[in-house]
Amino acid sequence: MLLQNDVTKLVDEGYSFSGFTLNVATQATITFLQNANSKAVGPTQTVTLPQLGGGVENIRFLDGQPVTVAGALQPAENAQTAMVYATFWVETVKNSKTGDEFSQLQYAQMVVLDFPIFHLLNPAETNPPTPPAFVNLGWPHITVATLRKSFG
Repeated sequence: MLLQNDVTKLVDEGYSFSGFTLNVATQATITFLQNANSKAVGPTQTVTLPQLGGGVENIRFLDGQPVTVAGALQPAENAQTAMVYATFWVETVKNSKTGDEFSQLQYAQMVVLDFPIFHLLNPAETNPPTPPAFVNLGWPHITVATLRKSFG
């Protein structure tokens, strides 16, 4: 919403935009809900992107340290990056009334982090003890920003 508010304000002031858009993702297809806050129901829109190589790496903190659970060594992950999707708008913005012109980069990015949690509904009570099962909880982290060139 903030990104759209910035664009609307500039258009109202007489600015026009020219430039290009770049979409990048770590998955070939991503499905988005068309209605905000619809609790995962309703119409969807699927976006298909070319895969040009590359990927995403986890920082050391996300990887965590292995732990022993019920006598078995378990990989400890604080979280794992499951998906990254971003749209970048590289623009020249020009005011038709004043002639003012500037360059800006606008972007919207979503990173989904999977947090492993213990499956607590039916704890295993076996002899020898069975390590608990892990279930991933996907958590989106969304960033939206406008960066304006202010030098040379």
